[in-house]
Amino acid sequence: MPDDFQPKLRGAQIIASTLVSGVVMILAASIAYVNLWNNELGLMRLAPWPIVTVFVIVSLVLIAPFAYIVPSAMTRTALRQMAAGTWRPPTGDDASSRKTDASKLITVRLSTMLVSLALLEGIAILGCLAYVLEAQPLALIAVIVPVLLMLKDFPTQSRFQVWFDRQSEQLAEMRLQGNAANEP
Repeated sequence: MPDDFQPKLRGAQIIASTLVSGVVMILAASIAYVNLWNNELGLMRLAPWPIVTVFVIVSLVLIAPFAYIVPSAMTRTALRQMAAGTWRPPTGDDASSRKTDASKLITVRLSTMLVSLALLEGIAILGCLAYVLEAQPLALIAVIVPVLLMLKDFPTQSRFQVWFDRQSEQLAEMRLQGNAANEP
């Protein structure tokens, strides 16, 4: 691991915990609004069918898998680019600090983690909104599931190390395959 691993890991942990705690605070405010100040009624006051809640649950089922599919695709693309020597850091990132494969991999991991967390956070906030609008407890599933998924993937040193080792191996294999393909 590079020298800047610990500060990067700490930054990832701060970002992840901030995103999770933001959802929890919005959830608490939503529950308080519906149950304490609005007589357990949503803003849509006894709508005949909980269309927003259904929309949010369907969104959870459709979008939550992308919180894993998109980062995986981003990682594969970055590994191919690193193996080919064409990888570039994200816009606004200090390119001079990304000279080693380890530093590049850390940048990729942070980027993919943010994408995953953002997708899950978006679903959770929609779940809070659905609960405020319709006061349907079912809408809380669209909050609890993403929060649990966010916590499941919380960036710990061991998880980061396992991911890093796996990607380093794949990068080495890609480079070997590329060199073997270039030999006569």
